[in-house]
Amino acid sequence: MSNRDFLLRGARRLRRAAPSLVFLSGLGSLPGVGRAQDWVRSHFEAPSAPSAQTAPAPVASTGGLHDGSPGLNPLQARVGRTANVGGLALSLGVDAALEYNDNVRVEPVGQSGVIASAGLRFDAAYQLTRLQELSLKGQIGERIPLSGPGRRQQLLSVAPDSALRFNLWVASIRISPFFKYRRQLDPILSPVVNRTEILDQRAVTLGVQADLPMHESDLQLLVFRERRSQLGEAALAQTSWNDVGAIRYRRALSKTNQMSADVAVVEAHSEGGPSQRSNFVTFGVHDDWRLSPAMALRVGAGVARNRYVNSRVAADDAKVTTPFLVCSFDHSPRENLSYVLRYHQSTQEGVSTNFYRLRELSLTPRYLLTTAVTLDLMGSYQWVRESGPTGERGTRWTAGAGLGYNVTADLNVRLAFDRVAKQSNLPLRAYRQNRLTLSVQLEF
Repeated sequence: MSNRDFLLRGARRLRRAAPSLVFLSGLGSLPGVGRAQDWVRSHFEAPSAPSAQTAPAPVASTGGLHDGSPGLNPLQARVGRTANVGGLALSLGVDAALEYNDNVRVEPVGQSGVIASAGLRFDAAYQLTRLQELSLKGQIGERIPLSGPGRRQQLLSVAPDSALRFNLWVASIRISPFFKYRRQLDPILSPVVNRTEILDQRAVTLGVQADLPMHESDLQLLVFRERRSQLGEAALAQTSWNDVGAIRYRRALSKTNQMSADVAVVEAHSEGGPSQRSNFVTFGVHDDWRLSPAMALRVGAGVARNRYVNSRVAADDAKVTTPFLVCSFDHSPRENLSYVLRYHQSTQEGVSTNFYRLRELSLTPRYLLTTAVTLDLMGSYQWVRESGPTGERGTRWTAGAGLGYNVTADLNVRLAFDRVAKQSNLPLRAYRQNRLTLSVQLEF
């Protein structure tokens, strides 16, 4: 393997490592219903083909409108390395980390602690017949505080994208029933509320997706029901149901430009604690341009119409129509340097009120120091405005840096530091947190 190939493979591995490290650190909270344009879209699975005989023609695009390609196992299109045994394709990864955190419970006055964590990632696909496939993808992690608050508690989590799917092709149409499960048992950082207690949050999702490929485009239909439950150390049990229907249309406008449009309708109901009924409709359009081999631009815009049948607090807004916007610029000025500049604004489901508005600006540079060493930097600034007469007005900034070393092509060691600081007109919601993490990631 050449130095350049090793360097590029290491960079891709570090990109895949980032979500798992965030997940192990406890920052990956369950997605809220309010940001439906992102939350619903995250449930769509990209189309893939079981074989060259049944596969639709792939659409030319910059980001891969079709993750699979004719004659390629869908799993091999998702991950860089697989083990094949008969009709089974399997990829495994192991994560381990040791973290120092000076504000474990995310409180205005923090308590420090040391936390050990370990996780297993797996992605498997089994070809039952030429037109039937069973796939299982998941990530399981456990955090054990060695000192500080909650010492020796075992905090087990299941990542949000863990799912079991059955894929059936009828001609070129894919029908995909799925089951998803996720769990987080940890204090949570939120733009609005910081959880100072251990919350056991779980979500079970049952649904079906249908993909209809057309000439240089595809149409996706998605229907699912999600049941979420939450139980805290001192809080009342809370349960919510979300019934969702969504349609997404994607088309390659040219070899360097692809467009997608989606509509989603959600009916939500919660009980226990502050009970609430709400429904909303969203419409959005996203466009991706490959401006040059080194530059890419993604722009998305739309509108969301939210209606709250009953409010959590008096005099809160019962109806709201808000725009959302996302703009992302990805640039690699040199072979060893890249960065992503991103801005987004949206309306999200509230915690103590009906909803809150969020705006965020972030910059994430990455520099490949050598063929084996990568430096990652990140910075973001958020503005939060909560609904209702007593809603929160706050800001939060995050900054961090990470140094990754590829010991081998399959083993990566990373040292990272990040700092979060939130200012708020509600004193109990303001906090600061510093974390230093040493982590190891191994691919099989």
